[in-house]
Amino acid sequence: MNSTSLYKSKFSLFVVAGLIIISLFITVLYFFNKQSAFNNGVNHIHINNCQFKIEIADTQQERFLGLGKREDMRENCGMLFEFSQKGDYSFCMRDMKFPLDFIWILDYNVVSVVKDVPYNFKDEINPHILADKVLELNAGTAEKCGIKKGNKISH
Repeated sequence: MNSTSLYKSKFSLFVVAGLIIISLFITVLYFFNKQSAFNNGVNHIHINNCQFKIEIADTQQERFLGLGKREDMRENCGMLFEFSQKGDYSFCMRDMKFPLDFIWILDYNVVSVVKDVPYNFKDEINPHILADKVLELNAGTAEKCGIKKGNKISH
């Protein structure tokens, strides 16, 4: 093998290794910086005069688990369930250890609020209303912030 072939072979290997490293880096960045289309890359939303740091649940697995099996959630935090289509979405308190408020959202407007659902509630939680997002907050937060049907959501 002459030196030119050896050089081309090493260069090709270097390029392939570089592309693999760049691909892995982009993948890691995607998962660590996954942002919501709802909040323009900022993990906060505002309802009335309250601001909430939100965690996004936009995959089937994340939606299934939700806040279940967690011990608690910090004040002024929440989980936002985003759906690709408007629909009639039901929730349950599977594996929950603390009570919640549920806020159904359609086109950046609150369309329904269900307050103070106990952690051991066994039935389905569904206001039977069209929504594209549902926000879970600590119980009592909707009351404290005056969240009600017709409120606008901003980010």
